[in-house]
Amino acid sequence: MALKNIDGHRPQYAVSKRSADWLGEVTVSPELMKDLLRIAKSSFEPHVPEKNIERMVSGNSMLLIASKAQTKERIGFAGAFYDENEYYFSTAAIIRSEQGNGLYHLFNRLRIRDGINRGFRVFTVTTQNPRVEHGIDRAMDSLINDGLILGYAVQRSMIRGYYGMRITPESQRCSDERVNMEFSRLRPEKGDAFNVAFSVRPRPLFSRLLYST
Repeated sequence: MALKNIDGHRPQYAVSKRSADWLGEVTVSPELMKDLLRIAKSSFEPHVPEKNIERMVSGNSMLLIASKAQTKERIGFAGAFYDENEYYFSTAAIIRSEQGNGLYHLFNRLRIRDGINRGFRVFTVTTQNPRVEHGIDRAMDSLINDGLILGYAVQRSMIRGYYGMRITPESQRCSDERVNMEFSRLRPEKGDAFNVAFSVRPRPLFSRLLYST
């Protein structure tokens, strides 16, 4: 399903959303999987095995896919997994030539809005990269500025050896030194990661304020 009238939308990109039935998984065709693997290989460290990437892009309850508006080339995706208890930011990847153009920010806003519309108040992500946490912070802040949520709180839990290897390029830093300091405690080469939980306080009329998707 194409997403229209999205606040924060970048006109150079077209974003579509695929959602599974409750507790189901989004079906990914071989042709789409080939594109997702191409995007992920450009985004993650080159030595990450393809089977690891396949696990990252499979099993999503909701999948956002971004393409160049003019050429229709797929250049990014972001997924989420949810069950009765949590809304988990499962993966996100953008080809390197398109990074820094605001697409990750848009992905985060869309996932947060999707989760709140489904009744979730806690969003989680597992990552080695401080930019991932900071990117979700920025999306949360933008939704506060728009009057769509009242606030949020962040809690981190370290998981030693979670990935078994480094999947994030070295020397990743964000513009918030407090977040960088926390992530400096990780040993990415050993596979360490943080599970980060964002607890959101939405406005009661949140769903009525959303643009239709």
